Amino acid sequence: MGGISIVSTISGGIGGVMTQLLKTLIRLIFLSVLWLLVRFTQFVLELSELSWEACEVSNAELHLQVKIHRQLKALTPKFIKA
Repeated sequence: MGGISIVSTISGGIGGVMTQLLKTLIRLIFLSVLWLLVRFTQFVLELSELSWEACEVSNAELHLQVKIHRQLKALTPKFIKA
């Protein structure tokens, strides 16, 4: 009878190790997916920031073009009179 309890304890220990290994593997997969989600979010935020910077530059260029156009429009009659 003593031998049977040792075998069941060993098989129970192996099952416990497998359960612990499975839990660790699930945690590792979960943390990996979470890490990927964080990295993807950082990438999207950086891309959004670059897009806003490009938009600001484009708006600044447009503002300068409008300002130059207004100045030329204002100077044209003076230039024609001269």
